[in-house]
Amino acid sequence: MIFLRQPLKKIFAAVEHSRTEDNDYGHGQIELRICYSVPLRDYLKNFRKDWVDLKSLACIISSRDINNVVTQEARYYVSSPEANASKISHAIRVIGMLKIRYIG
Repeated sequence: MIFLRQPLKKIFAAVEHSRTEDNDYGHGQIELRICYSVPLRDYLKNFRKDWVDLKSLACIISSRDINNVVTQEARYYVSSPEANASKISHAIRVIGMLKIRYIG
């Protein structure tokens, strides 16, 4: 279902990471989300100096099927929590729900 799944598995196989996969069904749509999270290493200290508590990077690959029309996207995040795909994915999902509820 997700066109990037195999290439990303190959790329992340050589990198320390965590991964989680979530499926949502309802409201006439099916959504599959895969979250990869990688810790920032010491060799990225120059990058980190402008981001005080930056500890990880995350990528969420999502595929939505709404009435047999499939859309796919990748979203990237910088994160202060440690690299834990499950926790980061959950936090991003909660923030997304809050935006929908309060911003419209």
